[in-house]
Amino acid sequence: MRVVFTILCGIVFVVSTSSASPGQGTECDDECVKSVRAILNESYQGFSSGFTEKANNRLGDKVGVALLKIYPGRALYRPDNIRTFLPVIDAAFKYPNLILDPQARHGSVTLPLLHRLQNKIKDHFLHLEITKTLNAVEYYTRTANPR
Repeated sequence: MRVVFTILCGIVFVVSTSSASPGQGTECDDECVKSVRAILNESYQGFSSGFTEKANNRLGDKVGVALLKIYPGRALYRPDNIRTFLPVIDAAFKYPNLILDPQARHGSVTLPLLHRLQNKIKDHFLHLEITKTLNAVEYYTRTANPR
């Protein structure tokens, strides 16, 4: 229990102090990747704590960058992994006003990732889940970045 609390406090600290300067694009350093791993672990286990939920709501496109680092190669296309990270992606963009880094509101990494998954995955139900998440992220990014 103490380890979980320490991890959660670390996640909150990282998310609350991280920021990138405009024009750099979306980046996700080692601490960001650790935070996303913890969020994925909770998603895989089927529960969510308030600390990680709050941290995830502030990530935006950083979650897509972290997923590419966490799931190299074919691991990214495994159905179990996809089912684990789709809700994490959705939650990361759901409240665009909470995303601290303005560059992370655009979905410049996550949207192409979802399009790639949509084109590669043949399982009908998983394809529907990917499409639903893709549509949601497109909507969230449009509302966060009106033209």
